[in-house]
Amino acid sequence: MRAPGFVNSNAKIWGQKLSNGQYATVYNPSEFRWPLGISVSDNGLDYKNLLLVTGEISTMRYGGNYKSYGPQYVRGIIEGNGTPPDGNMWLTYSMNKEDIWVSKVPVPVASEVYGTINETFDRMPEGKELELWNIYSPLWARVGIEKAPDGSKALALHDKDPFDFAKAERVIPEATKTTITFTVIPAQNNKGLLHIEFQDEKGTPAARLIFDSDSTLKAKVGYRNSGVQTYEAGKSYEIRVELDRYKRMYDIYVNGQKKGTRLQFAPVASFRRVVFRTGEVRRFPNADTPTDQDFDVPNAGEQAPEAVYYIKNFIVK
Repeated sequence: MRAPGFVNSNAKIWGQKLSNGQYATVYNPSEFRWPLGISVSDNGLDYKNLLLVTGEISTMRYGGNYKSYGPQYVRGIIEGNGTPPDGNMWLTYSMNKEDIWVSKVPVPVASEVYGTINETFDRMPEGKELELWNIYSPLWARVGIEKAPDGSKALALHDKDPFDFAKAERVIPEATKTTITFTVIPAQNNKGLLHIEFQDEKGTPAARLIFDSDSTLKAKVGYRNSGVQTYEAGKSYEIRVELDRYKRMYDIYVNGQKKGTRLQFAPVASFRRVVFRTGEVRRFPNADTPTDQDFDVPNAGEQAPEAVYYIKNFIVK
């Protein structure tokens, strides 16, 4: 066994020395060509973790033989071809053998954060606002810092892609009881969708809030969604969520007013991530999906009416 622990499904593997002297190997750690993972080593031989580069699989728009789902054929910058000025690792790969994606992996590669979080994007240095965020940003569902309707800098999530979504994820200090505050400005209330999920370290959501296209802010409680209140386009909503893993309940406050207590729809051991996503959760393909897609998606090249959501701040205590 030359590489114990490296499980791979006959797909390409990329390895390189990082700018901090460590080594990283990037590959699909499964019998499928998803997800795309990264493992870090101090000496290039003994690897000590397995983290996620991307687990999202865009819709395969055009069917065909041997078109494997997922991010694959990963490549970085070959040694001798220069080091990026930012010192980070830059990767490129094919998604579903259709689109070419690029990922920036910060160096050193980190998986945990500590202490309180108090981010107001308008007060943060230019270009540094999203250093600790994981973003998923297709061309038609882009994520970035831009001016909100009130003129301040904000984290903006656009979406005009019928088959994909924008996503911004923040790792938070591990906690069984935590209070999370953020402010959202929805640019519309008659289209689009924004999910806010509170997840464990592996991405299992315990609770979900929804800015839905029927102008209602909702909370998922089991099979059904429970209405919290209506919302207006262009208005600012400060949302505070107080989560308790042991009670399996959480309290919701909107602009300082308590909007009730809801049940967490799934039990988790602790809270480790908060995710903002402009679409429904995606569980396709899975281990039982047929190998080859033999159909094209109808109207695969068309856009949907754009929806935009602005996040002004993010606070964890």
